[in-house]
Amino acid sequence: MKRQEGKLSETLKDTQREGEPLSKAHAVGRFSLFGAILKGRFGRLMLVNSILLLSALPLILLLMYRYLAIDASELTGPYGAGLGVGYPVLPQIPGLLEYNIFRSDLFFFGMIIPAAAIFAVGLSGAAYLCCNLIKTEGVYHFSDLKRGISQNFFPVLSGVLLFTFLLFFVRTTHTVLDWQVTMGTAQWVAILVKVFIYLLLSIVLMVALWMISLGVGYKLGLWKLFKNAVVLTVGTFPQTVFFAALAGAPVLLLLLGKGFFFVIAIVFFSLIGFSFCVLLWMSYSQWVFDKYLIPERQEQKVPKNAQPKERALTKEELIRVATAYERSVLISRPIEPIEEGKEPYEIPEAYSRADILKIAESRVSLLAEADRYAGEHLSESRYAEFNRKWEEREQALPQTGKKQTKRPKMLKR
Repeated sequence: MKRQEGKLSETLKDTQREGEPLSKAHAVGRFSLFGAILKGRFGRLMLVNSILLLSALPLILLLMYRYLAIDASELTGPYGAGLGVGYPVLPQIPGLLEYNIFRSDLFFFGMIIPAAAIFAVGLSGAAYLCCNLIKTEGVYHFSDLKRGISQNFFPVLSGVLLFTFLLFFVRTTHTVLDWQVTMGTAQWVAILVKVFIYLLLSIVLMVALWMISLGVGYKLGLWKLFKNAVVLTVGTFPQTVFFAALAGAPVLLLLLGKGFFFVIAIVFFSLIGFSFCVLLWMSYSQWVFDKYLIPERQEQKVPKNAQPKERALTKEELIRVATAYERSVLISRPIEPIEEGKEPYEIPEAYSRADILKIAESRVSLLAEADRYAGEHLSESRYAEFNRKWEEREQALPQTGKKQTKRPKMLKR
């Protein structure tokens, strides 16, 4: 990742969205912060999950249609012909089931593309809200959902469409290969092609996830969004594989689970499943941004060609200024207590020019009285001893040969 760090920092420089919360160092680990947000904002995350569930409704209906269409085809198709009962004897029906599945998937995965675009509406708002929850350590604003949709919809949509278009190609290729195997194509060829296309789909899924994270945090064009997502996928490949699998495990359980596990997945996604997956992935991606891409990390690097003498002088100057500021005006200079009747003039709600002049006169009078009081009491032992010690300490500092740093104005009195 170190090799790509410079490229990413240069590409993403000055592209952070204005007005967004700045990421900061957290007192707890990333997993601890994720658990604290999940526990402390559980009810709010359920509300976000309901919005995601509503935007995913077209996808859910398509899934139900696919399962029902395949089951109906298996029950009513003439795949058991030739038994002498039911359907008449039909010759040459090998591959008919695979062909019907291909036709069903052609419609289903084609319709997934617009359904996923609808889901991107809720996903863009939820990703932005979860990102801000992580940056602010749990500060929740429901208005972030609306703002996230308005400014992040198109970057999130681009990542979603990249994955769904490739998913359409992969699944239709898969069913065509199953069909061709029944028609005499070598099975090893089909297996080899399937392995390749599903590996490609997995990599593109990780790229799409990074496009979503980058689109939420940075203002990038489509090509830069895709290019930086590829760089992040390659540079953090082991970690990205792990966290993508961890965030996608509940989805796989929902799609592939049966019986008791399927019921658990249904209940989980009805409550907080979508929010859980989005929060987990955004927590990981924000950790990567904080570790490799934060501007402060780049600014604090010391140039390699800097001279040791220059560094020493800079350090001494900083020590001298810090020493001067440590000499607090509240201790080194007498301050007159405010007595009754000497309060500053307060301006009324309906004021005139005369009131403004009174405020100015009151301010001048109070400053003069404070200077008079300080002059009368500055020779007292507690102030004189304190100032003497600090003057000795300042004189003991090493001299740099340059003009001595001036004491701040507030300490001159």
